Formats: sequence, structure tokens, C-alpha cells
Amino acid sequence: MKEYAYKYFEKVGETKLEGLYREVFKDWIEAFNIKTNEDMILPDPRSRVVSLLKTAYENEKEAVRIMESLTA
Repeated sequence: MKEYAYKYFEKVGETKLEGLYREVFKDWIEAFNIKTNEDMILPDPRSRVVSLLKTAYENEKEAVRIMESLTA
């Protein structure tokens, strides 16, 4: 869904939303790759995944704020 969102916003010219969702998608993919390719028992990979997902969450919250302002 994240990839679809950024491609949609790119298509309709919403560059701020496209950029936010592109970053969300990138962070989710990177977190998934770490999870599947590294030992998640170790603290470093776990903390990197947590950091990526927190950043994705914050970017998605910002995107929601923007979308709400467009519909208000």
C-alpha cells in the first residue's frame, strides 16, 4: 500500500505527499530487509528496525495531517 500511495501522489502531482510516502515505503522495505537478512536477536539490527519504523510512522502521521488539511 505504501508503494501504491507514493505512486498515486506522484501521478496526481502531490509532491509533498509523494515524498513522504516514498520515504515511508523506503523505510519499511529497509526494515523488512534487515529483519529477513540479519540476526534480530542482536541489539543493533533491532534498534535499526525500530528507528526506521518510527521514522516511517512520523512521516505517515505528517502525510495524514496534510491530507486532512486538504479536505477541511
